[in-house]
Amino acid sequence: MKRYWILMIVLITALAGSCLQSQSSAVKTEAKWYGSVPETERQAFLSRFEQAIILRKDGAWSDLYDRRYNHDNETKQEYVATRSQWHTLIWFHPKRAFYYPPEDSWVIKGCARYRDPAGKEYLAPSVMHAYLVSQQWLFNDLSVIVGKSSDLGCGK
Repeated sequence: MKRYWILMIVLITALAGSCLQSQSSAVKTEAKWYGSVPETERQAFLSRFEQAIILRKDGAWSDLYDRRYNHDNETKQEYVATRSQWHTLIWFHPKRAFYYPPEDSWVIKGCARYRDPAGKEYLAPSVMHAYLVSQQWLFNDLSVIVGKSSDLGCGK
């Protein structure tokens, strides 16, 4: 019986170590994509980014409108009506972010899985811009990149 418990403890310890190791590598991989964001702003940036993606997945267009950088002279009602016709976001995996001086923004590129109104899912390279305005991060809509973006590793 004593051997059984020792074996169980060894097995649980090995599994826990393997889980911690895989979490550690996930964090390292994750950290690479937002490395260009100033370290002092990263926590706020990541929090607002995650909120924006969750709201986009949930189709919470009214809330997204309030967190957008550029409203393009579009009222909230027009924005919600237009965006509610967009394909549903299932997930977005950012691959990298970089500072874009002409717009004073950070560009976030990655792969997204969407669902069209007929229920068909597809992968597409996607992009969104982040702006730091008055100590608050604001984001433009996540959009599909049209053209060659094979460097993002989005398959069919």
